[in-house]
Amino acid sequence: MKTTLFIILSFVILPVTSSSQTFFQKVTSGPVVTTENYSNMSAWGDYDNDGDQDFVVSSIDDSCGDCPGPLLFFKNNGDGSFTRIFDNAIAELNIVGSGLTWCDYDNDSYLDFFVCGTKNSKNKLFHNERNGNFSIITEGIVVNDENSWSQGSAWADYNKDGFMDLFVTNRFRSNFLYKNNGNGTFTKIISGSIVNDIGSSRACAWGDYNNDSWPDLFVVNYEGINDFLYQNNGDGSFTRIFNVPMVNEGLWGAACAWNDYDNNGYLDLFVTGNYNRLYYNHGDGVFTASNSLPGQTSNRYGFTWGDYNNDGLSDLLLCGGGQMNSLYKNNGGSSFTRVSDEIVSQEGPWSVTGSMVDYNNDGRLDIFVTNRFNNLFNYLYKNIGETGNYITIKLKGCQNKFGIGARIRVYAGDLFQMKEVSSGSGWGSDISLWSHFGLGNAQVVDSIVVNWTSDSVTKWTNQSVNRIIMINECPAEAIISEINNTENIPFAFKLYQNYPNPFNPSTVIRFEIPENGFVKLTVYDALGKEAGVLLNKNMTAGNYNVNWNADGFANGVYYYRLESGNFSETRKMILIR
Repeated sequence: MKTTLFIILSFVILPVTSSSQTFFQKVTSGPVVTTENYSNMSAWGDYDNDGDQDFVVSSIDDSCGDCPGPLLFFKNNGDGSFTRIFDNAIAELNIVGSGLTWCDYDNDSYLDFFVCGTKNSKNKLFHNERNGNFSIITEGIVVNDENSWSQGSAWADYNKDGFMDLFVTNRFRSNFLYKNNGNGTFTKIISGSIVNDIGSSRACAWGDYNNDSWPDLFVVNYEGINDFLYQNNGDGSFTRIFNVPMVNEGLWGAACAWNDYDNNGYLDLFVTGNYNRLYYNHGDGVFTASNSLPGQTSNRYGFTWGDYNNDGLSDLLLCGGGQMNSLYKNNGGSSFTRVSDEIVSQEGPWSVTGSMVDYNNDGRLDIFVTNRFNNLFNYLYKNIGETGNYITIKLKGCQNKFGIGARIRVYAGDLFQMKEVSSGSGWGSDISLWSHFGLGNAQVVDSIVVNWTSDSVTKWTNQSVNRIIMINECPAEAIISEINNTENIPFAFKLYQNYPNPFNPSTVIRFEIPENGFVKLTVYDALGKEAGVLLNKNMTAGNYNVNWNADGFANGVYYYRLESGNFSETRKMILIR
């Protein structure tokens, strides 16, 4: 538990300073930064499961009274460039669009997509057809509810049944909560203050602020209406909380996000609007309101947290409001320094919101910023910094396939960090479902602990740094894919029989290598024709589990072969549908 201080906690902003090196370089070519648009929100997600993050941008044309605009869909090519997608159900939609979110609502391991429609546009839900395209859902309460002026949305498994539920914020009326029935349909919740309080809501964020393993909810209101905080009771109901400062100030709010900025193990809250505020979580249900940022006291829109310099501390980017965007470096504790000499802090009076995301998979968080007014280009800044190690963690849950709501704790030397995987937006863009941890000078991750929403726990120790890894909740599939567990270095090469076998459609191949070296793992069909290369790279000594998803392959016998140094072994497996 955090130590409770009975004093006013100040959110200290040190004088503007220059950094010793340049971290960001503005990208000036490619469709991401050369497409003129009245951009609003953005959402990042690997929709095609190819190992890099794609994104969508919504539009509102204020010059003609909030006219509908396109959803800009950008596919990540994996080489640092993007292609704008046009022949896709998402890209073909014109809508007065606000918040966007990715979520696998039917647990098929592919991200689906939700967009909030405001003014005369209803909300839209797209199902991922796993072939690069999406189908628009036309039936059900989620897409046929009243014209709602929806602003933001956030997904969470609030009742822990393994299926992602949806909360939607609305201006001028009550908000929506849709319970996922587990069969591709939803039920609208109509009882409780969480869906009957009248506000002018913009953003929302799920987060387990009291560490009881149940997701709670914060909602930002506009029009000077007090914000809402709902505590999850663990029985499908919520209690509205009144005795905390963030719900008693009547601010004209814009965006919100939970984040443990001081690495104490409790989620703090940051809210922007006409008055930016940081609320420090003492861990006992008590929050302290900090001072607002000097010189940044009004009219801020979106923001994003992220450790851009990989020192193990969450930094902050503030966007828009007729001011230049502002990048703040976290110095530890409650001290932040405004960074003045980065291009990120020298542009953006018409920006709406930003995202810190590693779009080129080099372990450094890049920045994307949307510009809504005056039909401007959006900004993309590549991180070229050379400080700090990192580890990026992707989750694969048993039911909740992308681990939304799971809590990840990373211990590396003197560093401790905690993050919750979240999918939510409003006047703050949907953040990545991949959790990035800066590690400073740490050369090894001592342990990674994942608390899943199913209440199961996965723990791995002694992990090497500077990698993107996937942690799997289900032992039957693969506890960890392409992760080296070096607690017990094997004495010899060994290739195990895949499990399950026969299988449909995925199976796990386990092997051991006693020394560092080049490893190739190949799958062949019954005729000896290569069906796929699962691994082809240098690897360190250890025990490995690799998942092969045979979706799209025909029934029959297949062979898998492991090669490393002078070792080679082949085994048979059977796919039965």
